[in-house]
Amino acid sequence: MLGFHAQQAVEKALKAVLSGAGQAYPRTHNLVMLLELLRTVEIEAPPDADSFAHLTPYGVVLRYEGWFKWWPCSTLLVMPKRSLQRGRPTGTTTYEAEPAIAFGAAVREERTNQGIAQETRAHMAGIERSHTGKIERSEHVPTLPLILKIARALKCSSAHLMTMTEAKLEESALSAD
Repeated sequence: MLGFHAQQAVEKALKAVLSGAGQAYPRTHNLVMLLELLRTVEIEAPPDADSFAHLTPYGVVLRYEGWFKWWPCSTLLVMPKRSLQRGRPTGTTTYEAEPAIAFGAAVREERTNQGIAQETRAHMAGIERSHTGKIERSEHVPTLPLILKIARALKCSSAHLMTMTEAKLEESALSAD
C-alpha cells in the first residue's frame, strides 16, 4: 500500500509541474513517460528522478488485474486480490414493509384511476403478471429498473409514482401518531 501512495504522490507532482508549465500530458501512471515529457519541455527533474521508475508498477497493480505479469521489475510485491462481494451487506433486510405498502398502493391507485387491468399493465411493462401483483400487494419491493418499467407502462414519470409513495408514507406516519 505504501508503494501505491508513493507512486501516486510522484505522479501527481509530475503532472502538476507539467500543468504549471502549460504542457499537456497523457492519461498514464507511467512515471518514466512523465519524466521524459518533463525533460522535453526543458524542466529540470529532481536528481534521483531515475529511481521513480521502480514506483510505476505500484500505481497500476492495485487497479488493473493482470498488468503486473509482464512488468520486468523484480521488486514488485504481488498482493493477493480481494474477491468481489456482491449482494446486500450483512445485516440488511431485503424487505421493508412501509415503503413496499406505500409504493404498492400508489401503483394500484394510478392503475385503477386509468382504468387499466393489472394483467394489461403487466404486459405493457414487460413484467410477469404475478410479479406485478406482488408489487401491488406489497409483497415485493421493486428495483429501479422495474419502477421505470411500471411508470412507462402507466404513462407517468417515476417521480410521480415516488411522490405518490411519499405522500402515502406521510399519511401512514400521521395516522400512526
